[in-house]
Amino acid sequence: MASRDEQFSPEEAHFLLMHGNLSSPTVFKDMAEDWPARLNWTPESLAEVLGNRTLRFRTGPRYPTSEDIQWETDCEYIDASLQQFCQWLAPERWLALASSRAPREESETDNNTDSNPLLAYHPADNWVYLDYKYMAELFSDQPDILEVIKEAAVRWSDFGFPGRTGVESTMWVGSAGAHTPCHYDSYGCNLVLHVYGRKKWVLFAPEDSPSLYPTRLPYEESSVFSQVSTPDSLQVNVAHPNVQQFPKVVGSHPHVVVLEPGDVLFVPKHWWHYVESLTTSISVNSWIEMASDGEDRLQEAMVRLVLLSIKSDSPCSDQSDWLNPTEVSNYYLPADHVYHLPRLLCLPSLRPETNNFATRMPPRLAMCPADNAVVFLPHRAERRNLTQSDYPYDEDPLLPMRVSSLE
Repeated sequence: MASRDEQFSPEEAHFLLMHGNLSSPTVFKDMAEDWPARLNWTPESLAEVLGNRTLRFRTGPRYPTSEDIQWETDCEYIDASLQQFCQWLAPERWLALASSRAPREESETDNNTDSNPLLAYHPADNWVYLDYKYMAELFSDQPDILEVIKEAAVRWSDFGFPGRTGVESTMWVGSAGAHTPCHYDSYGCNLVLHVYGRKKWVLFAPEDSPSLYPTRLPYEESSVFSQVSTPDSLQVNVAHPNVQQFPKVVGSHPHVVVLEPGDVLFVPKHWWHYVESLTTSISVNSWIEMASDGEDRLQEAMVRLVLLSIKSDSPCSDQSDWLNPTEVSNYYLPADHVYHLPRLLCLPSLRPETNNFATRMPPRLAMCPADNAVVFLPHRAERRNLTQSDYPYDEDPLLPMRVSSLE
């Protein structure tokens, strides 16, 4: 691990992120090696802290039979504890079921399985994701833990944000194959601390937006999704977008990076990203506000106003097909947004996001610039040459091999 004097100071890191010319995704190496979250957090240690608290997980097939995107509206949602998640991952659990030689249907209904709803989904076939969990809510009934998180566990102050702690951050815990659909965030930039396991990020510059066929459905305030199945997805069927249906995707240039424990990824504003766990993984992120967010909030208010006006006139009252599960709709009244528009229109003029200052780039910074981007067609051809046994997330030591008696 590098000594502190070899790393960026908080002032240098803040200058780089907010005023430097970091126009591409960037990985900060060794900046978080001594953070308690990096050193101490594992699925098991978090499960011990959270005990039997019930949380909402989402799950989907690792190898879907359809080429369609696995939208969050299509996923199944399961209430379970993090302890049950760890139990679900344990190979000995599945080996014990295999040794009983019971058919899968029978083994899923025994008393042990009934006590853990995740055991109805074999980890060789399914992924499970505890995502979008704000730590202030996750540990809301454990003020002593929240105090530790606030004071030391996640130190965004090392990047020049002294008022931002882990309490304002979001946690993501997923098994191999767990993923978030390709999208970009309307507001701010993103800092991501990778804590445990390995996770692949596939990013696209804002200039690639026409090639990714943006859509606002399913609707989520501040998120714009891509209609195209992500080119670098490691899943069998969604690895190959329909070029006939989406011909412009051929012109896109994915920037690919695999995060290791201790890495901190900077995602510039409006960069598209698809994220997938290669192994069981834990990440923590924080969205950093920027000066231009006021203009984006005005645009988002207009989008929401138009969308909800259209949907309120629709004879179909079911929102499940157009509203993302992470979105709360009960306060979305068109009048609310009309009220806020005059205030947004009166925002002061915005300063430039970046300045062309010369900034030293020491070895602690791993850029993911254009030379890390790949031309789409050869990249897709390479993915097509891989077999299921080649997939990196089969390296997960916690992932049990498929047992023949359970097939």
